[in-house]
Amino acid sequence: VEEVHPQVEADFTTMMIAVGIENDQIAQHFGKAENLRLFDVSKGKIIQTRDVMDTIHLKHERAAYLKSLGVDHILVQHMGKSMYNHFLRYGIQAVQAQSTNINEALRLFLEDPAVKRELNPCQSCQ
Repeated sequence: VEEVHPQVEADFTTMMIAVGIENDQIAQHFGKAENLRLFDVSKGKIIQTRDVMDTIHLKHERAAYLKSLGVDHILVQHMGKSMYNHFLRYGIQAVQAQSTNINEALRLFLEDPAVKRELNPCQSCQ
């Protein structure tokens, strides 16, 4: 008798991704970006996008705010280690964007969200 195993999907079933935006690109410093774009993703497909302006929850206050919105991943260009660890404490995974172009960075991430991408540490944010 052949044993049957359920297939496990390689991508995450659902997630919400936040991106800090500056000049229609991924912001250099996520914690300082006032404009955020949130992507609701289901089975690797974007099902909803919304823009949020946040001038109140900057830097360390942003993790709790984003968690309250359901965010579990952020795509960033640079982030200091303490900020990275702070987001982790809230269950939010910071991921190195592979492009400054928002759509391209999101596409590359969604192709394989489980890939561990090292962050480029921001020297002035350490």
